[in-house]
Amino acid sequence: STIFSEYLSALLAHGVSIEYFIEGTRSRTGRLLEPKAGMLAMTIKSYINERNKPLMFQPAHVNYEKLMEGSSYQNELGGKSKKGETLRGLFKARKLLKQDYGRLTVNFGKPIFLDDLLDKYKPNWREITLNHNKKPDWFKSLVNDCGKEIMQRINAAAHVNPINLLAITLLSTPNHSAGVENLAQQIEFYKDLVILLPYSSRVTVTSLDTQEIFDLGIKLGFVEIVPHELGDVIRVKKEQGTLLTYYRNNILHLFAISSFIAMSLVNQRQLQRREILRLMGVIYPYVKKELYLHWSKEEFLDYGRETLNFLKQQGLLKSASRTVERHAGGTIEAGKLRVLANALMQTYERFFLVIAVLSKSGSKQLTVPQLETLCHKTASKLNLLYGFNSPDFFDKSLFKSFIANLKTEQVIETDTDGKIIFTENLKTFYLGGKKLLSRRIRHSVLNLLEPKKTSK
Repeated sequence: STIFSEYLSALLAHGVSIEYFIEGTRSRTGRLLEPKAGMLAMTIKSYINERNKPLMFQPAHVNYEKLMEGSSYQNELGGKSKKGETLRGLFKARKLLKQDYGRLTVNFGKPIFLDDLLDKYKPNWREITLNHNKKPDWFKSLVNDCGKEIMQRINAAAHVNPINLLAITLLSTPNHSAGVENLAQQIEFYKDLVILLPYSSRVTVTSLDTQEIFDLGIKLGFVEIVPHELGDVIRVKKEQGTLLTYYRNNILHLFAISSFIAMSLVNQRQLQRREILRLMGVIYPYVKKELYLHWSKEEFLDYGRETLNFLKQQGLLKSASRTVERHAGGTIEAGKLRVLANALMQTYERFFLVIAVLSKSGSKQLTVPQLETLCHKTASKLNLLYGFNSPDFFDKSLFKSFIANLKTEQVIETDTDGKIIFTENLKTFYLGGKKLLSRRIRHSVLNLLEPKKTSK
């Protein structure tokens, strides 16, 4: 560690650009991972102690149309362990290099100038030298916040490619298939949403039209066309469903608000505008942390107001003033809204599952590890029952992170024995979940948590 730190200092002193994954590894799910502080802390510490050339962190969003490691990622997402590198694998790689992987897009986020950040956290930083072994609290806070800021700026520079659009649309449809015309309309709607209601000024989207998008999806082996006399159908290839969750997850954050609003109206024909915004305020801290959203709470709600107006302009809502109302079931507009709702439905269902497990178990009954395990098992069973085909629905790390966020937001706390105590805030979250989620999912979760009667 000391040797590597000195080597890093030498590189920085000579003005050498250094590239590294702040997450410590590449994501297998398409979601950004929790940033690792090690490399970042060494970089910042070296800069404080040496104070050579000004240092800048340049976030970069890298987007693939097809991953070379796709089959390996798919196996890992399915629960198989990572295969080690072998000589045989090296020969196989030659074959892989001959395949078509489409295009790779790199977008650059807003840079972070370290001097500005240090001035904010420690105005007299130029007058100090950090000990190699002991790091002050302000330094730890700076490193953690810098890591989160980098992740948010990576997401704020996302590119939406054709495979992302196919994934987020088709994985939100029954049987992962749709009529060609309906699919084209949904994709055009998503492109309009990204362009006309931008997440940030640095987000870009493919210029291909829907037919070109379909052709590319077929060419890269993700989807296929099923001819039918009443109209052709495009569907996800059987073996590609799990892998497509990677491409969907790349851009989930761009649709966090629009999907939430759509979801709030799927199971209810109408809802008060202020109630939708209130529920958005409830889920804000959790979705912000999980998807690394760059908005403050007020910006989040402002974007929600703009999204309501946008959905009304696009014809997906009948009204978006004091009362927000959707179109009747069976209409094209209602179908579009449901597909939009399904984009992040499983994320919000996972949130509700944790709250339901806590409520059903009772206060002072579970420790945090016990809660994580029970949530994972319940989600895994739901995945088998309903065929979500989405490994991140029962991802242990996502449950762990959400439970930690509940503690941060003072929804839960632990006693001296490590047992979880929940506050009145848990009830608010639970009631909100009951309003948003379908009766089928709510009843399924609660039924799985019922103690099973043993036959005599």
